[in-house]
Amino acid sequence: MCSKQNHTEKEGVRLAAEYAHLAIWLIGLFGIVFTVSAYVAKFVMEDSLSYDQPFVWRRKLPEECLKND
Repeated sequence: MCSKQNHTEKEGVRLAAEYAHLAIWLIGLFGIVFTVSAYVAKFVMEDSLSYDQPFVWRRKLPEECLKND
């Protein structure tokens, strides 16, 4: 026969194992989300920079924009 205390201890161990499993999954999930977000941000910044260099930085302004009245 199982005593009530033994049953409670087993339940506590089971819950602790489930919480540990959940914590590992959440750490992994947030790690993946952070990694993907960092690479997307890096890609967007580099892609924007490579677009801006030839098309924005080297453009010629019209003469009316250059005149100071």
